Amino acid sequence: MSVTRPRSLASEIGRTRHLMRRIKKHLDDLTEDERAQIQDAVTLTRRTRPAVSLGMPTIRPRS
Repeated sequence: MSVTRPRSLASEIGRTRHLMRRIKKHLDDLTEDERAQIQDAVTLTRRTRPAVSLGMPTIRPRS
């Protein structure tokens, strides 16, 4: 395993945290109506996500 791999992971974590801070800052600038619209979209996505399988297809056992 390469020595740079943990550093790459740390870099990705740092970039993700930076992105999250930027998003939170922009959310603070939204109106209540805009925040409600985003919350509705998030709720809908979370509700429908379990119904969608994006994983590997399963193999049915032969009968």
